[in-house]
Amino acid sequence: LILEVKGIIFMLDKRLFKFSGARQALGVLCILTFVQALAIIGQGRAISIALTRLWQQHPLKSVFWVVNIYWFICFTTTDGGF
Repeated sequence: LILEVKGIIFMLDKRLFKFSGARQALGVLCILTFVQALAIIGQGRAISIALTRLWQQHPLKSVFWVVNIYWFICFTTTDGGF
């Protein structure tokens, strides 16, 4: 099975869907990939808020809480924060 989206070619073996539970596993992987994408966006948002606050010379406490809250959320939703 070859799928092309916006010039990117994805290849997937058709026989993969014949395994029992393969569709459910691929569905779960799609959902987890979406959650990971949201976590990555959250990490970028956290670092941009922190850098902006540091640039504007806000107290370190305000930067500390923003980074730690977003870091904790992203760490628990991604594969160890890496």
